Amino acid sequence: MFGRFRLFPAQRLLLDGKVPVRMNPNTLALLTVLVEHAGEVLSEAALVDRVWPGQTAAQVRLADHVEVLNRLFRRSRPLFDAVGRPSDGYRLVLPADGAPPAAAPLVGRDEVVGIVAERLFTARFATLVLAGQIGEPEHFRGPLMGKWMGAFGRGEYPRARDFAERLMASSVASGDGLGTFVADRMLAQAKHFLGDHAAASHHAEQVLLQSGRRFPLRMTPTPIDVRCSMRIVLARIGWLQGDGVRAQGLADEALAFAQEDHAYAVCQALCLAVVPIALWQGDDDGARRHVADLLAHARRQQLPVWERWGLGLQAVLAERAGGPPAAPPPGHKPADAFATFTGRLPDAGVLQRAVAGEVGWCAPEVFRAEGEAVLSRGGEVAQAEGWFRRALALATTQAAPAWTLRATTSLGRLLRDTGRSAEADGLLAAALRRCGGGVDADRARSLQAGL
Repeated sequence: MFGRFRLFPAQRLLLDGKVPVRMNPNTLALLTVLVEHAGEVLSEAALVDRVWPGQTAAQVRLADHVEVLNRLFRRSRPLFDAVGRPSDGYRLVLPADGAPPAAAPLVGRDEVVGIVAERLFTARFATLVLAGQIGEPEHFRGPLMGKWMGAFGRGEYPRARDFAERLMASSVASGDGLGTFVADRMLAQAKHFLGDHAAASHHAEQVLLQSGRRFPLRMTPTPIDVRCSMRIVLARIGWLQGDGVRAQGLADEALAFAQEDHAYAVCQALCLAVVPIALWQGDDDGARRHVADLLAHARRQQLPVWERWGLGLQAVLAERAGGPPAAPPPGHKPADAFATFTGRLPDAGVLQRAVAGEVGWCAPEVFRAEGEAVLSRGGEVAQAEGWFRRALALATTQAAPAWTLRATTSLGRLLRDTGRSAEADGLLAAALRRCGGGVDADRARSLQAGL
């Protein structure tokens, strides 16, 4: 977004080319705030309130953090101006090379102008100069990718899907092959997290068919090699579809490609594929080894977002071993995932998002966990049964046998305990047929013996 540097606010990551920049987390947060308000004067008080609430500029040595940023970027040109007296504040100046500091009024097709205006004045990205090519395909890509990145990073998957579908539609209509490639990648991730695994698999496979394609770094919606990111998606889907062996193989491949890329990719592969699959399969010893690797990479490369994930996953393993309840890192994504690791909802927002359809991939397990919670606190059996049946119906719709098996187990146990053993046996037999081969089928047969 400026020179060879790219900032990924949702991931709290700054790349110099493809290399993560080591930086104090507060300095990076300061950069993010200044980028969000590029060109505006922000007072010292406003900056400190956003990054160090409750402290003063003197206490946090604000000027020192600004100087660190200026030293980092000064090799090309100064980016940070003190306005008036130092206490008056700072602004980030990011004009395009050779362009005037202020963008001229936008003239062109209404739809394109609307997208660009939203990017400039709502998303607060750096200045975009359109010159005479307004309406060309590349002017759709950047704004829609920016919107997708923000929505996906916040766990707003329906909005992320909508932005990706808009990019796909405009790219197909204009014959923009690069746009369709990028849109496939965005749709694979958004649709998987919404629970549309068949469509997500299709988009991921389309991306992998072109994984050798060269494209500008600015066209990368996330800073991860597609050979890694798409295998992460396919590994997760493989496990949900009951094929634990395929899921493990894809997760291992994703990690291998990540190791050829950079530490951020390694952390993402471990955190979103390798460790979850180990936990879902009950391999806590393997998960523990991988979490140790995750923390080592995150600390060595100063990637605080992944370090928080690693510490949270350590707490999950401790809880599964009889320890206190694990608290996920802040954000929707960790809370959604932790519900599937512990069978317990970390907060009420997870259930609310699942009921509202804002997240889909974990929703069957979230509904099952709520049913178990109803029973554990002595609630109505009928209410718990309703949650179990809702979990089973959604897992079946998603063609996710792994969740089908778990929902069936909970519902079958309830049916058995209320004198309906024949129905319980029938449900479990159907779940076994859907599960197919692999580790999950073996677990299902053990559960059948237990029931």
